[in-house]
Amino acid sequence: GHQEMMVRALMSVMKAALSSVIQLGRGEIEISSTGGASVNAVTVLLAGVHIPSQLMSQVFDAQSSLELSSGTGPGLFLAKQALDACGGDLTCRNSEDGESRFEFTLPVAPS
Repeated sequence: GHQEMMVRALMSVMKAALSSVIQLGRGEIEISSTGGASVNAVTVLLAGVHIPSQLMSQVFDAQSSLELSSGTGPGLFLAKQALDACGGDLTCRNSEDGESRFEFTLPVAPS
């Protein structure tokens, strides 16, 4: 269900984040979550890891292999596809202070 999808998406993002930090030899990972009446959200912040703007459009490609890490492979692509299929979303953006931020949302399952 939706909870399993959220866990898989988090694991894919964490794998990409850890790979980037290890490859670059620097950076920190911070995870936060918020729950709402209709949507749950998780943010994975990579402090000190900036995805070059020319590569940002490739982050969720099935064949992606970003230079900042050993490659995300299909993990982020599959996580985005799965979240999209459940009515959620997975995005990535850089902040002005040089951090990369992955954010994913998933609707709360009806009770």
